[in-house]
Amino acid sequence: MARAAAGGVALAAAGARLNHPDPAVARQGLRELAAVQDFGQLGEQWLRETIATVRHQPIAQTEQFQAELLLIESRLDQAMTAIKMNLHSRIDRPGVLSRLAGAIEAFLDAGDAVSRRKVADQIYRDLVTERISHPRATLELQALMQRQKGGWLENNLRAWWATLRGVTPAP
Repeated sequence: MARAAAGGVALAAAGARLNHPDPAVARQGLRELAAVQDFGQLGEQWLRETIATVRHQPIAQTEQFQAELLLIESRLDQAMTAIKMNLHSRIDRPGVLSRLAGAIEAFLDAGDAVSRRKVADQIYRDLVTERISHPRATLELQALMQRQKGGWLENNLRAWWATLRGVTPAP
């Protein structure tokens, strides 16, 4: 939960920079938001309002700036569609495996939270000592956040079962 909050703070900071009157700061905020791959539901409305506000400012009246804004909106739309589809698929057909994995996962989640925290701390230490690049750290932290959202046990069981059967698991 703390990592999700930290991601929201970083997103808010990038949005504030995007709305800054200084063109260099605004472009930095634009680049930071364009680099985000996984948006959450909590910041959706705020981000859409920020983009709508910035879109009409003088700094945003270049083709590149408008293209970056469209890219951010497109990624936001994709993320919201994926979240909605994920919610509907979990609601529509909770199979035996899903229910069983959910019950076991709820029991194991406290221990997994400690493990996720240790891994995240190690990623941050590696980032500080420059043993890992910023893009790689971002990917690893996003994977940890995704695991925090739940369903990790079911996904691991499905991947394990697919490996046993010799089938490549779906992403």
